[in-house]
Amino acid sequence: MYSILSNRKNIIVITDMLESTPFQPETKEEIEIREKCERRARSNAFYYALLVESSVVVMSVLTLLGALYKGEHHKLAFRMWLPWNNTSTATYSFIYSQQILIHAFNGLLHVACDSLIWTLLMFICNQIEIFGYRLKKIEQGTNDCKLCIRYHNLIYRRRNNCRFATMINEEFKLMIFVQFAVSTLTICMNLYILTGTNISLEMIVKIIMFSSCMLTQIYILCWYGNEVELKSLEISNMIFEIDWLALKETTKRDLLMIMMRARSPIQMTSVYVVTMNLKSFVILLKTSYSAYNLLQGM
Repeated sequence: MYSILSNRKNIIVITDMLESTPFQPETKEEIEIREKCERRARSNAFYYALLVESSVVVMSVLTLLGALYKGEHHKLAFRMWLPWNNTSTATYSFIYSQQILIHAFNGLLHVACDSLIWTLLMFICNQIEIFGYRLKKIEQGTNDCKLCIRYHNLIYRRRNNCRFATMINEEFKLMIFVQFAVSTLTICMNLYILTGTNISLEMIVKIIMFSSCMLTQIYILCWYGNEVELKSLEISNMIFEIDWLALKETTKRDLLMIMMRARSPIQMTSVYVVTMNLKSFVILLKTSYSAYNLLQGM
């Protein structure tokens, strides 16, 4: 939340870019491409929120049932110091409900922040799809190649001047790096706890639910980071799909410039250390397992 609030102005600039020229859809076909991306983003956010809030409910119910089974009738979901005695049913119910509501609200904060990041990544892919559609209009004589070059340059970046994809990477790189580091440690410790001899069924279910949320959180970021990289590499193929042989020599040279730029894909990184793609997700799992083996050996 601190990262997003401190970069609020820049995030507004990014979202405003999507509503300005040339990012704004111009034709019915481009509007359909944008709406398809928006529907997919809403669907992802809904199912991710469902997973997170279901985990909150399951963990809360298991804690309550486990406390009743063990005879700990006033055990809270989370340990905390209280300035009064919570042995009465009314006080205990109030504090327990308050903890669960805070836990659920915290889960929604994660959903909101993560959805913002991966939705912006989806919009990078969406802009590349719209760019591919506009390339096809060059051979029809209804679009100017110079405008496509400018559009392509705005999607990527230009020396000493940040553009759409670069701005997104700059704003969220620290947050993603922290998330990668915390997820690695969390998965490692969860594995270590699961291999313990005195672990209850309640704890096993809690760890599985929590780990599922953590892995889903990182996997979606890596998936769409990978999609951005692959989509940016498809631009050369988009140019080859049009009838470029019939175009003017100046237009061919302009398209060649776009192809040369497209040889360098858009890569989302976390503090320029870890590239956000599916390979990094596998590396995260391997690193967690290596750290687990180290703890086992010690």
